[in-house]
This record gives sequence, C-alpha cells and structure tokens, in this order.
Amino acid sequence: MGKRFTRFSASAVAGPQGLAEWASRINSVRANGAARALELAKVLSAARRRLPRGAWARLWRGQAIPFTRRTGDMLGTTGTTLGRTQ
Repeated sequence: MGKRFTRFSASAVAGPQGLAEWASRINSVRANGAARALELAKVLSAARRRLPRGAWARLWRGQAIPFTRRTGDMLGTTGTTLGRTQ
C-alpha cells in the first residue's frame, strides 16, 4: 500500500497577519531543510493568497527572506498545485 496524504486546504495553514509574521513563518519552515520543502510551498501559497494587493512584493523587499521572489513564486505555485491535486 502507498502512503496516504492528507488533503491540503487553505485553512490547514494557520495564517499570520502581517509581513513580519509571514517572513518569520517562512524562515522557520525553511530552516527545517529540504525535507520540509512541500510544507514551505504550502505556506508560500497561503501567504500569496492571503496578503493584500502589493504586500507579496513588499514581503521580498522589506523582510529577510533567504531566497528570491522568483523562487517564492515557483514554490507558491507548487503549493497551489498540490492543494488542487490532493
């Protein structure tokens, strides 16, 4: 038998409110290494959906996120796709 995966939903990822809180959450998940890449993708997807217009871009300019916005976009898209396919 294969592994069972739980269905991802927007409510499954607790959502911080401000940019600093999102940055802290992103950095915390990323610090756990490559084993948590899918969780990071889900967190980035949730952040992109929940932040108000323009805040996603400000997240990359004003916070200490250790990768580029492009990487964040790609991981966020992966998280969105995972949410639709599971």
